[in-house]
Amino acid sequence: MQVTADIFNRPTSRPHTFETSGLGAAIAGAVGLRLHRDFSTAVAEMTRLGATFEPNPSDAELYERLYIRVYKRMHRRLAPPLRRTSQNAPPSAVKPWTAVASGHRLNQRIRQPRVVEASHAAEASEGAS
Repeated sequence: MQVTADIFNRPTSRPHTFETSGLGAAIAGAVGLRLHRDFSTAVAEMTRLGATFEPNPSDAELYERLYIRVYKRMHRRLAPPLRRTSQNAPPSAVKPWTAVASGHRLNQRIRQPRVVEASHAAEASEGAS
């Protein structure tokens, strides 16, 4: 979290729990069950901040210099070929959510995992012994 505070040069707070996915589901459930009138109220009542990290000025300055010297230059050079690539790419490569919604396969080379039934797995392990 300290690095995040330094990169963005803003105080950054950690949530009070590491189980944020479960907490988010609980918040959605609480709103759905009308235990809280809306998400803002549920979040305010069900969450709290943990540790807060203040940016380290010298590190924040270093990240800002890297952003200007490296990232911005890299972006200027990569933006044109990336634009050309995305213009020639199939829709599924540019907007995967569109492809999924329309039924297209995102990657034809993805293989389905091989399912081995328990009886066959036992036979295979006996043969390996």
